[in-house]
Amino acid sequence: MHWHSSFFRVILEGKLTKRKEIHMKLIKALLSFLLLPLILLFILVGALNFFSAPEGDGLFGYKGYIVTSGSMEPTFSPGDYIIVKQEDFSSLAEDDVITFTEDGTIVTHRIKTIVQSGAETQGDANSATDAALVTADVYVGTLQGIIPAFGQVILFMQKPFVFPVLVFLMGAYVIFIYYKSEDEEETVGSSN
Repeated sequence: MHWHSSFFRVILEGKLTKRKEIHMKLIKALLSFLLLPLILLFILVGALNFFSAPEGDGLFGYKGYIVTSGSMEPTFSPGDYIIVKQEDFSSLAEDDVITFTEDGTIVTHRIKTIVQSGAETQGDANSATDAALVTADVYVGTLQGIIPAFGQVILFMQKPFVFPVLVFLMGAYVIFIYYKSEDEEETVGSSN
């Protein structure tokens, strides 16, 4: 009777090992599916932010900013991330949402009217137009896209304790994949 229990244990261990391999492959695929796009998004946004100085050219003409006020609600809210593109100032039209600098602050508001000397702007949530006209020398770009709440994620990642933890987790993930693929190669090599 002892040989029966040994026999079944070997069969069971083989099935458990195969299940464990399948689970590990599933976890690896899931993490790759989720983490790779996330990592690429953060690299892209990091590059976009690096080139987003108002007087700079941006990344292929695009710049990204975190919304800090509610002056454009409901179009976008504080904590959202907006992407703007530099365009020719003369091509702007009424109702375009544009980004410009005002006394060293980056502002994004909607064009109400265009006059010969510039564009009159107003935040969607504001009751009055902005005091100064927007001219070509303070114009930064025109709104191209909004990523809701992504600015909050960026701000959270800039906290001193968060970034090192994320770097550690990404490094651990890379090491996990590297060693796991080495184990798989050894298993394939030993079975031949």
